[in-house]
Amino acid sequence: LDLLIVVAFGLEIGIKMAFRWPRPWDYLKDAWHIFDVVIFVLTLLPYVVYDEQGALGATLALRALRLARSFRALRVLRLATELKGVRVVIETLLRSIPQLTVVAILLGCIVYTYAVMGYNLFHTNDPENFGTLGLSLLAMCQCAVGDFAEIMHTQMNAPEGYPILSPLFFLSFVLIAGLTILNFFVGTILSELESVREEESEQTTDI
Repeated sequence: LDLLIVVAFGLEIGIKMAFRWPRPWDYLKDAWHIFDVVIFVLTLLPYVVYDEQGALGATLALRALRLARSFRALRVLRLATELKGVRVVIETLLRSIPQLTVVAILLGCIVYTYAVMGYNLFHTNDPENFGTLGLSLLAMCQCAVGDFAEIMHTQMNAPEGYPILSPLFFLSFVLIAGLTILNFFVGTILSELESVREEESEQTTDI
């Protein structure tokens, strides 16, 4: 069954390219068709790399084999290209990347600023979450998604804690990063989604 699905995908690509004869390469002018070909090539890897201990030998080669086999799961993405709604969502996410990059940079600056402040304030009380700058960054990312209550109470109830400063620190961060900035992500994606839907409607009308 696994092999039949791969063959079916290959035949589909071959038939679509045959319809464009004598210029079969025109098939690759569509970005979605390029995506289909990449997925198809990746699903062929398990049949190219063989599970032979003597031939592979090293652990690194065995890991490459497992990775190749995992590419079979990408067939689900290949099927998604045939669903109009899924294609609209994927295209929306791709178009939103330039605008989301700016928002991500702003969010990164805020997270880094609070991480440095958190390290300087709380690394003595809570070395598990603020012992290093890296741990502090991870803690602030956790707080950004709303999971900050336990970390905040740790700073409030520590022997040398900050019962007043800690709530102000964490609540201000959640309001700025967790609500305001993250909502910019949602708003940007929804705006682009509306634009993509309008273009799809116009194309349908033209057809």
